[in-house]
Amino acid sequence: MSVTGLLDTGPLHRTAQKLYRPDQVVRNVRNGYPEAVAVVATLCQQDGTGGRSRVLVHSNAPTPPMAADGALDYIPTPLTYQHVVASSAIPVLFPPERRDTSGAAGFYIDGGVRLNTPIKPALDLGATEVMIVSSHATEYPSPSTMPAARPPDVLSTGAQSLNSVLGDAMIEDIRNLRRVNRCVQAAGGQAISPNGKRYRRIRFLLVSPKTGDLAGMAAATFRDRDLLR
Repeated sequence: MSVTGLLDTGPLHRTAQKLYRPDQVVRNVRNGYPEAVAVVATLCQQDGTGGRSRVLVHSNAPTPPMAADGALDYIPTPLTYQHVVASSAIPVLFPPERRDTSGAAGFYIDGGVRLNTPIKPALDLGATEVMIVSSHATEYPSPSTMPAARPPDVLSTGAQSLNSVLGDAMIEDIRNLRRVNRCVQAAGGQAISPNGKRYRRIRFLLVSPKTGDLAGMAAATFRDRDLLR
């Protein structure tokens, strides 16, 4: 029997089912506030070709077209708590989640594996301003001058690897957004992309912790509960 995950996600499923209100989402989208709701999950293709990012969208408007040369798919579907759980299935720790969504059936893991900052889907869906709330620091850490006292254990190396996968792509996405905004401003709003579309300046609000803040809080919480002894 193969191991698909290290943790039991049963409690997560029960909590998500209890808190998620699909009827409220339907009413809000129908009333145009918000105009669309979407979650991103990573499709685990098992044919050796790698995964794809899928944006599962509940909207009254047509979904954006899919680029022929990209790895980003837009799938119109009523959103359930299962889609939310699938989009947050942390690789290795949580087992992949099977979803039988019409036209997009398969096993899914955390959307952040390939698209941790889904700025492009937000813009494709019509957003003119973006608020980014991050659980990771949005700047690279400064070089450390402290020599390592002992070899890192498996949990430490796993946590650092996962942080790199989820954090670095987000940092680069935000940097790219800033670069495009500077180019648009320098070109007086006349910057044109290679496909002929006019670039837009996107106002955005960024909320994120500083490097090490969450790790320090987690360590303090575990220490207070005697879980590290």
